[in-house]
Amino acid sequence: MCVSILCAACGLVSLQACNTKPDSEESGGPETTQEYGESSQAVTFCDDDAPPVGLGLYFHNGSWNQDLTSLPNPFSPGRPNALHVVDGPSRYLQELYIVSSLPTTPEDGLDPIMDSGDFSTFDWSNVQAVDEDWRVQADGYQWQHQVFYRGAHWMNDASSFKLIARDANGYQLETQTVQAGRDTLWKSSDDFLERRFVARVLSGNCMAENDCSNAGAFHLAEGFIQLRVNLHAHDSFDLPSNTASLEVKWSEAPGKIWQVPIVHDAPGNTGYGFTLDLEEVSPPSRGYYLPGEQVPIRMTYKDGSGTPLFASGAMPSYGDAIGWAPSAQGLRYLVFDGLPQLYWVHKPVQGAMETFLAGPVHKMTSVATTPITPASLFQNEIVAASHSIDGYSSVIQETPITPVMFGCLFGFLPGACDFPTPDVFTFTVPADAESGTYVTGTKARRYWQGEPMLAAASLYVQVGSPNVTTFPGFNVPGVGACGSCHTGAASLPRAWHGFAGVKKVGAQCLACHTDGYYFEPDAGMTRRLVDLHEWSNRIDPP
Repeated sequence: MCVSILCAACGLVSLQACNTKPDSEESGGPETTQEYGESSQAVTFCDDDAPPVGLGLYFHNGSWNQDLTSLPNPFSPGRPNALHVVDGPSRYLQELYIVSSLPTTPEDGLDPIMDSGDFSTFDWSNVQAVDEDWRVQADGYQWQHQVFYRGAHWMNDASSFKLIARDANGYQLETQTVQAGRDTLWKSSDDFLERRFVARVLSGNCMAENDCSNAGAFHLAEGFIQLRVNLHAHDSFDLPSNTASLEVKWSEAPGKIWQVPIVHDAPGNTGYGFTLDLEEVSPPSRGYYLPGEQVPIRMTYKDGSGTPLFASGAMPSYGDAIGWAPSAQGLRYLVFDGLPQLYWVHKPVQGAMETFLAGPVHKMTSVATTPITPASLFQNEIVAASHSIDGYSSVIQETPITPVMFGCLFGFLPGACDFPTPDVFTFTVPADAESGTYVTGTKARRYWQGEPMLAAASLYVQVGSPNVTTFPGFNVPGVGACGSCHTGAASLPRAWHGFAGVKKVGAQCLACHTDGYYFEPDAGMTRRLVDLHEWSNRIDPP
């Protein structure tokens, strides 16, 4: 049961400060059970310098690839082939993604990646299909099919990864070893909250459900090594200024090396870290908004020292952000260069920046079911929940808004790729909106100079009345209380895109996570959390 999984994990966030493991620790350690406490604390660092900075490493078919796909990026024909860093802070591995992806056929299944490529030397014994999924694609009429695999020895065995910094002559400068543990036994010495070693066969552009016989259908075999959310961030290492490359070695693949060149950039006007401030723009003097009125919210993105990333009034264009232009400061917008999938496939690195307005919060007691159709995606405001169907209202959008985003990608809106993105998002209070307290906010991702970061913020506004109403809470059966386990280094803002001060399912979550998405049937809050925790079976329940 999910509740057993979560309770068993609680002790992982009870961290010992400065408990640095010796670099010689190459394996997952003795496969014994572990006693877990119930206390937790924030990460404590070992010196008086700036805290270490998280490091995200991404390899696709053996090469450094921040997009995790071989599809061409029209906005960045020279996709970054090196890891750019600013010298100074020490590092710890926060995310590691290694992907092997090759064309296949429904008959060949996983054979291509088992026979050739990065994963061909892995021990695939006992691999088996454990789940499959049919869903409509975003275009509304083509389908995609996925079959997911687990059980191979390389997916289950205890293992470790070693990072090696080398100079231009190949001399070793610094090393760091992290423990990936094993799939079915989670020990307090393991370094990551999330370990996903899986594979899938993906078929896309199919003419209909259960029918991929058309000539335009494609088929891919893919294997994934995915580690996220380092629970021992104080175990850090240095990247000296003469570091020319960084290597990754895996204990399960002797002789295999994943390597990325290192480029040392000069410090700029902004630095590491990622925070977000929201403020109402010209709130009504009466103290509340009325149906039909607009609610403009300014979002200010900053680095860890509080320096704004962008001048007031605008943020990066869509083209600059998805093309990795330096002016984007690492801010990530929604891209379509891959097909991420909840739990299975690098869903957490999807750079969707979403905004919302929802309420009244006291009526948000269920997951919305208002349909989101293909036509909805081209509206300036997408209705995710309606008073007539769900008993409350929610309007959502991407940043930049989807008409600009699709206008750029599909070319039907001249100049859309270069439009500056406003730093104010605006929603119209629905005409049938009920009075009470509403929540508005946004969530975002930044990948800058090697550091993967999440930020989310929300604020409350009044609609129809100054009388404050409160969110009654929302429980997902079998999942339990999020805040009892997601604390300290495993807190929701670090693990996913949790909102500051929200240690459970909040109204912020229900605003976007509805059952109405035709292309993402696992987006709804209940199914999302149940699926995540049921598939994250790294702990033997007591």
